[in-house]
Amino acid sequence: MLPRTTRTAFLIYISAGKVHLMGKLDEMLRTLKESVENIERINTMLGREICLAVAPVIKLDFSLGWEEAGPDTLCFWCPGRRVLDVKLDDVQKGKYVRFAEIVEEVFPELKVDTPYGVYVTRDEARRIRAALKRLRRRLNE
Repeated sequence: MLPRTTRTAFLIYISAGKVHLMGKLDEMLRTLKESVENIERINTMLGREICLAVAPVIKLDFSLGWEEAGPDTLCFWCPGRRVLDVKLDDVQKGKYVRFAEIVEEVFPELKVDTPYGVYVTRDEARRIRAALKRLRRRLNE
């Protein structure tokens, strides 16, 4: 064992059976802070763009995270719609589609939630899906 004065503290983690060297704590905390700031900046831009893209079909608001999700999760809600207005039986019969499912279909890289429940009709889902696909193409140009 090395004398206490010559040891260097490094943190490691194991993933997929491999050992990864993380570095010193201050370096990791700085990296963590930068990562969270990037997540917040990117998700804020994406949330705004998604709301604008689907606005002709449904007016939504969004936040980064909520009580049970962090800033890596885009949370959408619709002030004009209540989940209680949608019958569970109609959802099970396919009359309604959960908004988050449509977003995740077009943007599988995103974590999306609708903590208050946002359901749309099949026709609205078709129009939202088309709008989100156009948005994805535009943001990739």
